Amino acid sequence: MEDVLINILIQNSVKKRVVKNIVLISIAFLKAQGIFMRQIASFLPLNTLKQSKVNKVWRFFHKMKISTISCFEAFSKIIINKIKTDFVIIDFTPLRFPEVEIFIASFPFKGRSLPFYTRILKKEDLDL
Repeated sequence: MEDVLINILIQNSVKKRVVKNIVLISIAFLKAQGIFMRQIASFLPLNTLKQSKVNKVWRFFHKMKISTISCFEAFSKIIINKIKTDFVIIDFTPLRFPEVEIFIASFPFKGRSLPFYTRILKKEDLDL
């Protein structure tokens, strides 16, 4: 299955190294029983130390070369199915910069908040 996905993405002009990381981490994400980096890393089929796998997952999410919005949308759909919640937490946090707020939407999970959407809003964007 990995090879098929890799070939499809390579045909669409994505670099082979980037494609391999996307496929490996996506498959590990689907196999993991949770949504934490250590759980995802444990399903990476690499012969390296645990911490190296965790670092690879961290780099994937923090140094993406692809559209982060589309990637987070795809992962949030998977998270929605794993969490099974009926609630979404909405937060408007004002910044010190005048007339600017951050909109954050997140899911409640084991006493924590898992953000899945964030946007900076100016005063004009808010319909008050």
